[in-house]
Order: sequence, then structure tokens, then C-alpha cells
Amino acid sequence: MGTGCTRALTAADFRQAVRGNENVFVYFWAPFCPPCDVFTPTYEASAQNCPDIVHAKVNFEVEKDLVEMAGVTLLPTLMAFKKGKLIFKQPGIANPTVMAELVRQLRSYRHKSTTPSLL
Repeated sequence: MGTGCTRALTAADFRQAVRGNENVFVYFWAPFCPPCDVFTPTYEASAQNCPDIVHAKVNFEVEKDLVEMAGVTLLPTLMAFKKGKLIFKQPGIANPTVMAELVRQLRSYRHKSTTPSLL
């Protein structure tokens, strides 16, 4: 599914996207969110530079059920999944250096326990 670009994610395809790919970022955003406007170019650049990682976006205003299921209350929020398991969730803006480090950590992450999946 990684194509070098971001893709919109809905409640209907969330589980398949997260479970069906090894490395997935999910970015919760909204059109009314100025910090999202700051982070979006960094996220889209990461998608271009890392086509092996799915970079999905969830519109906070449209996907209310998914937002609630994920427990997202602040924007922007970035989540990272490795083989279907949530390994990172944090609100706020990541600059390009921090985003590159998150990519590195996601790629190299190895599960150490049987932590329950969000899904």
C-alpha cells in the first residue's frame, strides 16, 4: 500500500490498512487546525521519501467513530503501527528531523512483548 504519497483513511478501511502492512503511520488532522497546516508538509515529505511506509491521514471532522476508537482528542496526532500493533501515539508537531527519527525507529522496532493491539 505504500506508494510515496499519503492516503485518506476511513473507519471502514482502518483495520485492513494497519493489519495488512508492516509499517504504518496514521496522522489525525483537521482543516481548522493551524498546527496541522504546519505539520502536513513534513508528513507528506516523509511519505515521498519513505514509500515503504504507509502514510495515512484521518480527517478528524469526517471520521468521528475512528477518532473516538483511537482515543484522539488533540490535533495533530501521529500514531505508528508495526505489524498491526500500536507502538507510538503522540499529539503535536514533529519537525523533519524528528519525523526522520520516527521513521528510523518504526523501521527498526522489534516487538518485545505480547502487548494487545488497538484493533
